[in-house]
Amino acid sequence: MAPATVIVCVECGGRAQLATPLTPDDVIAVGDVLMYRCDECWGRFDVVVHEDDFDDPPGESPELA
Repeated sequence: MAPATVIVCVECGGRAQLATPLTPDDVIAVGDVLMYRCDECWGRFDVVVHEDDFDDPPGESPELA
């Protein structure tokens, strides 16, 4: 599973990009923590991977599409 590379910033509504360095060999599992950083307000968001995250296709979150 590839995590969303961009999510909606909960602070300002901007684009928060994945800041956790991942390689193609990395395996993401439920309970892993990924860090995102907002391009606009520089907010940092540590997101815990939930089992529902595996249902979404990889790439940007649906709210940003």
